[in-house]
Amino acid sequence: MGKATETLEALQAPTRELRTHIPSVFEAYGSMSKAAMSDGALDAKTQELIALAISVVRQCDGCMASHARMAARRGATAEEVAEALGVAIMMSGGPGVCMPLGHSRTSWSSPGLPDLVGAIPLWRRAPIV
Repeated sequence: MGKATETLEALQAPTRELRTHIPSVFEAYGSMSKAAMSDGALDAKTQELIALAISVVRQCDGCMASHARMAARRGATAEEVAEALGVAIMMSGGPGVCMPLGHSRTSWSSPGLPDLVGAIPLWRRAPIV
């Protein structure tokens, strides 16, 4: 199991618990997410790649794991993910170079992208100085 999958699983219980306390916030967030991530001028795959790049810049492990999974489900190729991560590196400056590469152990050339989610590193385990 990849680190990204483990992150998503680790967030399930606390997210459910928080949802019991603020259900209207979660409902509104869900509606906003559905509206923002549906096909429009940009297809949903492109939107997920944008969200993935933003997740890297914002240093959000759960967001990276979730959007990497959704990008894969929507047909993103390894090359498209790599280019999205390249944009994230450019937008976050020098420290961004270390973030998407720091803990990645998956080849970008894997046929069929069997574990695209696992290819997205969880680099926040060590502070970047």
